[in-house]
Amino acid sequence: MPKFNFLIYEPADPTSFGIEAQIETKQKLTRNSEKDFVLTDAFNESYDKLKQIYLDAYRDHGLDINPKFLAVALDFISSTTKWEDCSYYAHEHDEWVEGRYRTVRMRSGRKFYEVQCLDPDLYVCDGYWDYTEVGRINNGNGDYIE
Repeated sequence: MPKFNFLIYEPADPTSFGIEAQIETKQKLTRNSEKDFVLTDAFNESYDKLKQIYLDAYRDHGLDINPKFLAVALDFISSTTKWEDCSYYAHEHDEWVEGRYRTVRMRSGRKFYEVQCLDPDLYVCDGYWDYTEVGRINNGNGDYIE
């Protein structure tokens, strides 16, 4: 059975990309509208399970969230732009590293930058960064793209 990748996230935190999870489907889904139906069904049938997946992922990272005050939602990547090569400043190494980035749009309308370091031997804070319309692209930890 094909697996559909989606994200569990907190709608109250628009900068949180979320926790990746999977739903098995009977057939391959190719249209966003088909994925919307799968998400709606999964959300309605398995809300408590999805919320627990989210809580467990954060506990694995040493964060404890009170489940009473947590609401989660489901989302998926609806489109991406082409990768653009760049150099970005990695504060952990106090140097510029070669990388690439692209814009990621979620079905809910949220946007992020996906940033990758092209040197597999360097530990850096790449991944999903907040989207900004103007100014410097940065991750809030000291890394940035000019």
